[in-house]
Amino acid sequence: LEAFQLNLIWFHLYHWQRETDLDSSGFEHVFVGETKSGTEIIGFHNWVQFYLQEKNQHLDYKGYKAREHDLPEQDDHVLNLHFSWNGVVMPVGSAFIGTSPEFEMAVFTIVFLMNTERSTTVVVNTDQCQMELVVIRHGRSLGTAYCCSAATADMSGSTLMWIHHFIHF
Repeated sequence: LEAFQLNLIWFHLYHWQRETDLDSSGFEHVFVGETKSGTEIIGFHNWVQFYLQEKNQHLDYKGYKAREHDLPEQDDHVLNLHFSWNGVVMPVGSAFIGTSPEFEMAVFTIVFLMNTERSTTVVVNTDQCQMELVVIRHGRSLGTAYCCSAATADMSGSTLMWIHHFIHF
């Protein structure tokens, strides 16, 4: 994979809304977060950004939804989060917890490169959890990428065992 390919996948600017200038990239959407017309949070799937925004009092954490339990367990690495950011409420957003941005970029790049369909969902089964990795393209670039709990996902035939060693927590 060449550096220019990663640049195109993650950093190529595109129009999020048709009537605007080139105003977004996959990296910004996933790791920084955006608002749509100032009234809706879109993207924002990174726990490091979540931590930094909360530390600087720009984010109000309102709760979480763990995999199948009321409380997250020590080995939960994917949480669904409820929060407001700069006064705009995010009813539910998901993020890996405790992983590095490099890890997330690598995993989502692999899913992106798996095919050329507009939307790709991969169900991953590890020793400790089941999760879905979702990548949605925006042309030849990544539009969004996020993880979510796969507790209710149909695991028949779609588990990628090869990725188990790559995502071993």
